[in-house]
Amino acid sequence: MSIVDCRECGKPVSDEAKQCPHCGVENPYFKAHLMAQAARAAANHRTPEEGVLKKILRRFTYVAIAIVAVLTLIGKAPAILAALAKPSCEVVSVKPEPDLFLTDGEADAGVKVTALVRKLNRDGEITVSIRLSTSEGDWVKATTGVMKTNEQRNAILQFPEPTVNAQNIRAEATCKG
Repeated sequence: MSIVDCRECGKPVSDEAKQCPHCGVENPYFKAHLMAQAARAAANHRTPEEGVLKKILRRFTYVAIAIVAVLTLIGKAPAILAALAKPSCEVVSVKPEPDLFLTDGEADAGVKVTALVRKLNRDGEITVSIRLSTSEGDWVKATTGVMKTNEQRNAILQFPEPTVNAQNIRAEATCKG
């Protein structure tokens, strides 16, 4: 208990008094004390929705942390992240060369394109697309196959369309899968 000055008459009054004994006005300290108490109560009060949302968010965070921890402990997290981040195959080299082959039972000159492809991070199907460009035009063909991780294989496609007189022979390859 302490003595404060009344806000109305300025005479000394107890901080616990509800009224000034001299003038009858409410004690300002008492009023301020009640307002501070009400503000503290309001600051600590949460609506039911806020409480439920915080619980859900907290549980979700715990579950996510647990999943990452388990994957890390069993050594799968780095492999899974690496598999998602890397392309699944790569073209090592592409080589176009003039060649003779049979088309509809007859010998035909054209261009054979060999693409060396490597499967990178998981077994499965790949598709290799090869584009051949010459002075006589552009052609695109594709082939599909199944490969194991780190396996290398040649994808060979024949292009009978260009003639033996074709110039500026260029080939490029891409792979997916």
